Amino acid sequence: MQARGMWQGEITIRPLGALVLLLLPALAPAASDIPQFSAIDPGPCIRRDEKLRAAWLRARHYIHQRFYADALLLLTNCLESCPQDASSRHLAALCAWGVGQRDVAARWLVIATRLDPNQPAPAAALAALYARDEKDAVAIGWLRRAVTGLEAPLRAWWLTRPSLDPLWQRASPAWLAFLDEIGVPTDQASARAAAREPTVNDGPLADDSLTPRRLSLRPFNYVPDDSKSSIESWSGEWETVSGADFHPDPLLDDGDKPSPTRADEVESAREQP
Repeated sequence: MQARGMWQGEITIRPLGALVLLLLPALAPAASDIPQFSAIDPGPCIRRDEKLRAAWLRARHYIHQRFYADALLLLTNCLESCPQDASSRHLAALCAWGVGQRDVAARWLVIATRLDPNQPAPAAALAALYARDEKDAVAIGWLRRAVTGLEAPLRAWWLTRPSLDPLWQRASPAWLAFLDEIGVPTDQASARAAAREPTVNDGPLADDSLTPRRLSLRPFNYVPDDSKSSIESWSGEWETVSGADFHPDPLLDDGDKPSPTRADEVESAREQP
């Protein structure tokens, strides 16, 4: 299994490498709420294959039981078949975190955020890692990326994970301003009362249930005396992620920024003399 992320080279996880990772001495105590960060949907590649989906579900169950070695061995098989699956990479990162390999976990979590920016779990887990290191500004940046676009009860749930307690305890002006910005109570007990746990959509997925991206074609209005107006262009619904320009880690580059649409290029060409 290979995937490219914040490391410059290829990142490879194989069963033997997974065992070596888990046999390394823990560099830091693991958080007790790591299993709660496993609230992530498996990708289409996993859900379309019943054997992979069964392995993924068992791995997630093992994480809840804190059997991180068993979980990681299953996830290596998932990643060998579906190297671009963000959920498998994320769960593997939780296994690394569970045995105290937080640097490895952080690298794999960054990869997961790139593979699927719409999943809140990887960014929330990164925020938890930074919160424990008293890097509040970086933690808040990842949390903003995690909860943007979520319903208020789900925002409250992610922000009240025990690993984020240091942010509530320090209650820095930046943290209080962030809570006010996203509409979460500044009192932790009230925020917990308003929270709702996310539902994981891990059911099977048939091949014909995938919906292709639809483009809305729109020609320019034709004007007989203007030859340039005969140029036809299209515009698509470009999916953007709020906070994509925020790079909490210095090793991240600007590769996450969306490219200009074809319509932008045509319009630019029309403005040339």
